[in-house]
Amino acid sequence: MALICLTVFPLAIVIIIIIGGQVKKSTNVSTEKSKMVGGKIEESLQSIKTISSFAQEDSEIIDFKIKAGDAKASAIKSEYFTAAFIGILKLAIYGSYGFNFWMATLYLDQGKYNPSTGRPYTSSELISILFIILNCTSTAFQMIPNISAVFKAIQSGEEIFQIINRQPQIKNGKNSFAKLQNFDQIEFVNVSFKYPNAKENILEQINFEIKSNTTTAIVGASGSGKSTIIQLIERFYDPQQGSIKFGQVDLQDITLESLRESIGYVQQQRCQLR
Repeated sequence: MALICLTVFPLAIVIIIIIGGQVKKSTNVSTEKSKMVGGKIEESLQSIKTISSFAQEDSEIIDFKIKAGDAKASAIKSEYFTAAFIGILKLAIYGSYGFNFWMATLYLDQGKYNPSTGRPYTSSELISILFIILNCTSTAFQMIPNISAVFKAIQSGEEIFQIINRQPQIKNGKNSFAKLQNFDQIEFVNVSFKYPNAKENILEQINFEIKSNTTTAIVGASGSGKSTIIQLIERFYDPQQGSIKFGQVDLQDITLESLRESIGYVQQQRCQLR
């Protein structure tokens, strides 16, 4: 009898795997859409002067409404899947209760023997079995109101572990041994570089030297690669072609710790750490 009562668990597992997967997928999409809305709000507030100076308020409002509409549609779809998941799971559990009580009445009516006692089941024995099963499955009902929060927590946890487990593209090589010590110049030798998602090089086979004890100004139009040169010196990126040298030592032979302890970089948008 107990085994018959437990037949609901395989069904519940199938429901969790099939529909739960859809709930998780729709929750992920809804979360990403919500992030886009939050990013748009943050971008607009930070750039409010620029938006006002170019009279782009209406354009920004339209763009926000589009993103907010997408986020709303995704959230509604996610809630539909969550509601379906909860409804079907409850149907399976309540259906199993009805099935179990029906089987219990058959056992009593047909005088089925209890293998543990060697005599027919009594009503008290069947009720004890049924209520034990009810107590076991009650934990599922305690979880149901928090299904949506559980899937959101799973999605957030996956993103956190993706960041934790991410391997940096720029790291000390096998031959990185040198510490950044006294050097007489920084030299760019046939350096070409483009950002990971860019189609064209922002720097194309550039060659120049920066002498020590001098002040060097890098002048150019916006987007011409001035900040990129500094980021290459800091080794936030590696060039696709050419080399950067500190004195006679190649930049990639210098440990990142030594390099970044020795060079200061003040960005245009300043950030003060407290």
